[in-house]
Amino acid sequence: MIVGLLAALILAAASPAPAPVRAPAAACPRENVRIIEESNFEFPENAHPTHERVRFLIDLGSDGRIRRSALVESSGDATVDAAAAKAVGEFRYAAPTAGCVSTSAVWSAYWRMPPEALAAPAPEAGASSSPAPCAAPFVRAQRFPLPRLREAAGTAFVDVALDASARVTAVHLVQSTGNKKTDYAATVAARQGVYVFERQPGCAPTATTYRFELTFR
Repeated sequence: MIVGLLAALILAAASPAPAPVRAPAAACPRENVRIIEESNFEFPENAHPTHERVRFLIDLGSDGRIRRSALVESSGDATVDAAAAKAVGEFRYAAPTAGCVSTSAVWSAYWRMPPEALAAPAPEAGASSSPAPCAAPFVRAQRFPLPRLREAAGTAFVDVALDASARVTAVHLVQSTGNKKTDYAATVAARQGVYVFERQPGCAPTATTYRFELTFR
């Protein structure tokens, strides 16, 4: 009896532990970019905007932080544009999530001007503020393959080289998650992704390198 019990304990100790079961990625809900906390846009006194809205493009990291922003539609008044830019910079966001993966993204933020504040533009002068000069285009990952199973947690940074048509020409893993399988899933997603440019008005498409962030949860 004792010998049999000891043999059973030895066999149990020698048996390998069962591999952890990864949950299907579909178990995670899909979410778009969300505003977690807004800031107040204080309309400046004595401002005279000539356009009905001011708009910015915002590049968000996979943790929702603002990586870059640019004015793409001016209100026609520099003080209004500056106040709106300050408000945009104080917003807090949640990045989009699909299949247990949060990614970097592009978001458009704008404010409409009070109709009573609008002024007719002077015929001899243009708007007092205008969009910034053309820079690297903002890039949006329109579609990319999601892993079927939930990968180990971590954040990967992948540089995606795009030609002027936003086609992928090369990818490079810049920051590892610390897990080879997760890194592989991130690199595959980046390489097989479909990207589009969100450009400033009047700016021609140009080749660029986009830092795609993927946070696996």
